[in-house]
Amino acid sequence: MDFEWLIRRYVGRRISVIVGGERFVGTLGEVYPCSLRLLDVTMVDELESHGWYERIREASGESTGPTVPEALLPISWIRSVTCLDDSIADVPLDDGSELSDIVVNGGTTIHNNIADLVARQETEPEKSEVDDEATNEEDLLSEDTLLYPQDLIAEPITLIIGWGLIRLADPARRNTLLPALNLARTSLGAELGIIVPKVRVRDEMRLDEGAYQIVIRDQTVGEGRLIADKCLAIPSDSVVAELDGVVAVESTYGLEATWIEPERREKAEILGYCVVDPTMVLATHYQATLKRHAGRLFSFDMLDKLLDQWRETDPSSVQQLVPDVVSLPILHEVLRRFLEEGFSIRTGPQIVEAIARHVGLGNIDSIYSRVRQEFRHFIPQRFADEQGVLPVVGCDRPFARFLDQLGQNGAPAEHEEFPAVVEFIGSRFKVLDLPIAPVMVVPSAARWPLWESLRHSVEDLHLVTSEEIAGVKCHYHDTLKLSELCP
Repeated sequence: MDFEWLIRRYVGRRISVIVGGERFVGTLGEVYPCSLRLLDVTMVDELESHGWYERIREASGESTGPTVPEALLPISWIRSVTCLDDSIADVPLDDGSELSDIVVNGGTTIHNNIADLVARQETEPEKSEVDDEATNEEDLLSEDTLLYPQDLIAEPITLIIGWGLIRLADPARRNTLLPALNLARTSLGAELGIIVPKVRVRDEMRLDEGAYQIVIRDQTVGEGRLIADKCLAIPSDSVVAELDGVVAVESTYGLEATWIEPERREKAEILGYCVVDPTMVLATHYQATLKRHAGRLFSFDMLDKLLDQWRETDPSSVQQLVPDVVSLPILHEVLRRFLEEGFSIRTGPQIVEAIARHVGLGNIDSIYSRVRQEFRHFIPQRFADEQGVLPVVGCDRPFARFLDQLGQNGAPAEHEEFPAVVEFIGSRFKVLDLPIAPVMVVPSAARWPLWESLRHSVEDLHLVTSEEIAGVKCHYHDTLKLSELCP
């Protein structure tokens, strides 16, 4: 049975669509391979989608919840689609019965689900009229089919858009969002050496018209605003004049910018502006956000896929060491920390060999510290300026000994002095005017717990040890002193 053909019969008619735990009522505008487009959409509360109460509300034409001009509903999330227009006949099945609801279970292949449903109805014995009358509201609400796999597992990556941005995800338009997101996904995967999960795009009527949210495993990690029918003009150092338009702040780097009409693009570029389509604005923010949270994305399932690839390219090291010498939890944690700090794991087999050399240390912090030292050449490649000089902030000897003692005593974050240390370093970096991302030299024992505590208060802060920058030319912009912490 052709699912798209069935749904296309409802184009231009009012339908009811249950997606996840919510019900949407609207006019079906178009059927795409991966989504349905609804017009004049009203969202109805979840409890109103079950049993006798649903039939009463449909008969009366009542509805509750927010209303938006249009919504894009992913097909893989749809539980059921029902046409509310009685003038259209239901589709007869092979056994002569009728199917008024098209049910999609589990987010798997739609055509298979429809075939399974038809086959099940053909093979199951017909219920007697007595059984139908015995069915009550409690039975309807207790059916196992009310729980679906997509309701129980958080998506790795979800992009939630306001209704004003739905046009950007419309496959029928040019410069759509999905190809831009796929390009960002491919680019990030090649840069970090990981397999980035696919993104699920859905709209949310509760969001403002041009708002969007980037969500990783049910946690919002980035958000911004776009104007779908305009372009964003970002000024460069060679701007010769200002532009009239809607003043905004670019989401990725926090730059001041202006939304302008597309026909003014050429003029803005002549004046020295970099003009970007809204899809690329979002895709750039999306890629930067995923890179910042790559460690959170890195799952054991992703590790298994990488190991399969590494076994093909470097079978001797991976097959002999994993998991007999290097356990999967230790390997996963070391790779996750590399990604958390923005480093690539493209050299995965060599990282496995380095872990094997230091796995006897037992403590994961010590293992990671030694492995980092073996890959210290990444540090000047990433943080040094054009002349190869690394701009750093150091500590005087008393402060370095103090931090080392915190680390050596174990769990430095639990010491009563630790919050004061974090506040002192964070406040100091906020007033420094450094040419590039701040790099601070700290003792190895305190490096990781300090970084975990400071990463959210000092943007793009990087902590290194003296062993990791041995032989690198450094320029010290400042030195933190213990006397300033404890006068």
